[in-house]
Amino acid sequence: MRVASHVTAVLACVVLGDCTESATLPGDALAPVTIGVISSESGSLETLGPHWTNAFLLAVQEVNAAGGVLPGRRVDVVVTDDETNPAVAGQIAHNLVERQGVIGIVGAPGSGASLEVAKVAGPARIPQISGTSTSPLLNAPDAQGNDMHPYFFRTVPGDHLQGWVLGSAARGMFDEGSFTLYCEKVALVHLDDAYGSPFADSIAKRVIELDGSVVAKVPIPEGRPSYQAEVDQLIDSGPDCIAMVLYPDSGGTIVREWHSSGGDPDVRWLGTDGVRGTGFVEAAGEHAVGVVGTAPASDPNRPELLAFNSLYEATFAMTPGTMAEAVYDATALLLLGIARAGTTNGDDVRNALFEVSAYEEGEESFGPGELLRAIEKIREGVPIDYDGAGGNVDLQPATGDVIQDYEIWTWDGTAFVRLVNVTVRTILEGMGEGTG
Repeated sequence: MRVASHVTAVLACVVLGDCTESATLPGDALAPVTIGVISSESGSLETLGPHWTNAFLLAVQEVNAAGGVLPGRRVDVVVTDDETNPAVAGQIAHNLVERQGVIGIVGAPGSGASLEVAKVAGPARIPQISGTSTSPLLNAPDAQGNDMHPYFFRTVPGDHLQGWVLGSAARGMFDEGSFTLYCEKVALVHLDDAYGSPFADSIAKRVIELDGSVVAKVPIPEGRPSYQAEVDQLIDSGPDCIAMVLYPDSGGTIVREWHSSGGDPDVRWLGTDGVRGTGFVEAAGEHAVGVVGTAPASDPNRPELLAFNSLYEATFAMTPGTMAEAVYDATALLLLGIARAGTTNGDDVRNALFEVSAYEEGEESFGPGELLRAIEKIREGVPIDYDGAGGNVDLQPATGDVIQDYEIWTWDGTAFVRLVNVTVRTILEGMGEGTG
């Protein structure tokens, strides 16, 4: 477990004006409000984790520029690295809750890690919000039909939606223009965890609904240098398409070893948001070109996204990584929820999250770069709505989930390029859930 790594200390210096290697901000006249972030600065998600940490710190900077999340109370941050390991994330959660006294947690990145954190934060009645954890298990119903993790929220939609989109894309539902895909025999290779297994199940379900066949489902552990036995199993299944529910390194390794082992070079590779990163491109090499995948989408011309990108690039002199905007949105909602609650009481903050995320007629909306003004309005007693950089972040009352558009992307050898946008209406109508 790493707390306040060297990278984190540098970021804290740049963003928060604190150039001592410390997990905290300078003290104020009143006790600071302590927020924890669980990121992945090492392990399988290490190429993305630093971007997520940056996004968290960027939102904190804005709020502290307003004088703090509550009058006279600045935000004190504790940044941690879960090493892309659920067990480590669980240990971190105990430390954050029992020793650091956090009143809210942003993260963890991986779904398995977030489940371990929820086991600690939920019973302690501490709100937890992730911008990257997508497993349906995180907000599954309990035996009474209630949300199993009522203190867990997220600013990215659940994988049951993405599974429907990817399965539909595999069967040719969204072909248009230069994008053509029609898979008869689909093999699935997925992480054997809370993220990969239910996601793979949802893809398989949709492929079968559309009269395709699933010829193999191969679970793998994350972190191996080679997956030769699993690749041989995939080759033996004879697919025309292979869908990966993996992380960048494992996905890239599987693709590379498929080609080096004599796998059919004409097989179409499908991915998800989990492999959409530079780590995948580096591991797969030239074979990454032409891979098609799905991910939560935001209109690239959305003003809130443009504002976030501008702030991020100006602060860190780099382009934000995949899903960094969703982590910023998660942090912004948590901080605005605390401001709206006017207290650090977990139940009050939980309830306030719904208030600041859902638009009601007559409310003024605020986005990235406008958190200072939003807090000023809150202190005046004016209801506000937060508009996310990543899209609609209206938290659903029953689950704490959001529903957003998806995109179908490809790696063209230079960048991840959007091919098709799949709207919320299309998804819900296709799943028979309507749009209400």
